[in-house]
Amino acid sequence: RMFLSQEKSVAALATKLGLDSINTQRTQTPMQAGTKLSKNDCPATPAEKAKLRSEQTAYRSQQASTNYFAGFTRPDMAQASSAHARYMHNPGHSHIKSLKSMIRYLISTKHLGLLYDFFTNNPNRNRGMYGYYDASLGDCPDTKRSTIGFVMYWNGCPISWRSKLHPFVSTNINHAEY
Repeated sequence: RMFLSQEKSVAALATKLGLDSINTQRTQTPMQAGTKLSKNDCPATPAEKAKLRSEQTAYRSQQASTNYFAGFTRPDMAQASSAHARYMHNPGHSHIKSLKSMIRYLISTKHLGLLYDFFTNNPNRNRGMYGYYDASLGDCPDTKRSTIGFVMYWNGCPISWRSKLHPFVSTNINHAEY
């Protein structure tokens, strides 16, 4: 048995952000259902950009941290982290607020990780390699491209996962999933 977790790294991030001594509001998912991040929410004028400059710098640092966790031990955060990464160049208030919510989720679920138990005899557990794949249809409001994602398992534990935008615009759900 092997359990991979980044609980100490998440705790260090919470300390860095000053969220370790307070009881973080627990959220059920990394990103609220129906959240649509868009370029329309990015600051457009130099004055707006200057006003948000320090928050944008913090956003980039925090987004990089969530991307790190999503890439190694937290497949549950892959889609949300991918969506927030699209706006690292010029995040606006809604992007910053959504990222803070994702960080609260990360901190409140810091005990989660990957359990590799390849020698279990549990009859309810899937054996061997299998995976799941899904796609949305044009859910990016800026490009109308679809989000695709997959997760591959070996004996019930994720070994590979990804979430990203399609390189092209899909015209129907079959096209998006193909």
